[in-house]
Amino acid sequence: MLIDKSIKDIPLKKNASVFLISDNDITNIHLLEQISQHINKNSCLDFIKCFAEKKCCISQIGNIKKNELIIYPFIKQRNHEIYADNTVELKTPVKVINEVDLIIDDILLKQPPLPTGKDIKIIIIGAGKIGTRFLKALYWYCTFPDVTVTITIVTPHCSQTIHELSCDCPEIFNNKTKIKMSNTFIIRKSKKIIFKEYDVRNRDFINYIDSNDFDYYFVALGDDNLNAQTSIKIRQSLAQHYFTKKMCFSKPIITIIMDQNLNNIVSNMKAFTDIKNPETIFYNYKIDCYGRYNDIYSWAKIINNPLIKASAKVFANREKSSKSSENNPYKIKKNDFQCNHRSNIAFVLHIQCKLHILAKNQYQLAIIDDKKENQVSFESLLKENPCDILPQIEHERWRCFYETEGFQYVDNTTIIKYQNDFGLKNYLAKLHPALCNQKELLERKNKFKTKYIENDINLISNIDHIIENELFIKKLTKEEQSNE
Repeated sequence: MLIDKSIKDIPLKKNASVFLISDNDITNIHLLEQISQHINKNSCLDFIKCFAEKKCCISQIGNIKKNELIIYPFIKQRNHEIYADNTVELKTPVKVINEVDLIIDDILLKQPPLPTGKDIKIIIIGAGKIGTRFLKALYWYCTFPDVTVTITIVTPHCSQTIHELSCDCPEIFNNKTKIKMSNTFIIRKSKKIIFKEYDVRNRDFINYIDSNDFDYYFVALGDDNLNAQTSIKIRQSLAQHYFTKKMCFSKPIITIIMDQNLNNIVSNMKAFTDIKNPETIFYNYKIDCYGRYNDIYSWAKIINNPLIKASAKVFANREKSSKSSENNPYKIKKNDFQCNHRSNIAFVLHIQCKLHILAKNQYQLAIIDDKKENQVSFESLLKENPCDILPQIEHERWRCFYETEGFQYVDNTTIIKYQNDFGLKNYLAKLHPALCNQKELLERKNKFKTKYIENDINLISNIDHIIENELFIKKLTKEEQSNE
């Protein structure tokens, strides 16, 4: 399964990894529950013997203890992940693997949509599993001060897509945010989501692309060949704009192509620069492909993912700051609710946006490789570019994220019920008393046990520690800045 690592390259550790890789999510969850019950009652070695007989995918090295076992259940559908929350109190780490999340996290890390001015316009073509998940990711990712974010999503079935999203995210898609007699939603004035009904194989879609300018293109139609052909049409439209409008275009065209051969072919299509003025004008018509099976199911993405490792430090930081004291030290739990786990990853990804807020297009959150050239610390960058609104931005990012998870606002008349009864029950109800703006949060904060505002400040001050040994902040050269 881990395609890019041979056995001799895998570092030998005293642990066991169990991969629950059935194509059926419920089968994987059922196995996870069986494992949970067994290791709470028996020794880990008994568990390994028991499940080896059932032919689970198990790798064992050394004499294993309970806390040295890691379970990786593969779950494809988001609504099935709630079953994994039953293992929150388990002492054995459970790391849910969702291939769509792996793809989208990779895109946001390597090619994030960042504004160049006071607005950013993004188009998502396709409203299937990946397209709608990317829409939700953009909703929390594109959280910037004084920037209007417009996301257009193209689908041949607008009403069905809106209905499904209104069920998933009632705080975002509702009658209060919807503009009457339209398929447009405006959330807190700064975010606009527009649904357009087109079939990408028809001429009216091409006309729409030709007559509208976007800053970021994302294609996920559920079919590799259709994704490739649609991306090529978009590239053709951008190239025609150069001749008709004499405009400079350096705009990402992102597409999902899982087939290895087609992915390589489309990725290798030529990009162009202006030969006469290579230093002053940059024209990029490259199509960037993501989603290859070899990239998703790899050691780097599943076992050694820097985002997941850094997110564990976010979790530890939140837990310590919220629940520890000198007289009552708090032991960090092994697991968290899946929505919290994803929010921790979202915090790490959003560091790039905070870098952009501090110094536009000058710094990049990068993966550590053999060289860490032009590395800077977040602390030094913050000293050079003081910014007291970052905690407010982080709270808004957090708020937007939980809105995409289906959580809803709780008003002041109801909040008193949460003072002494806050935790699992509000995750079951998907109601959250901190799902409000920062001004209202300041008025409410004394009613919470959790220190939300202090946590945000603490996380930002610990960014260097969170990304240490996993990611680093790179100062871009002038050439890299122009290409960005």
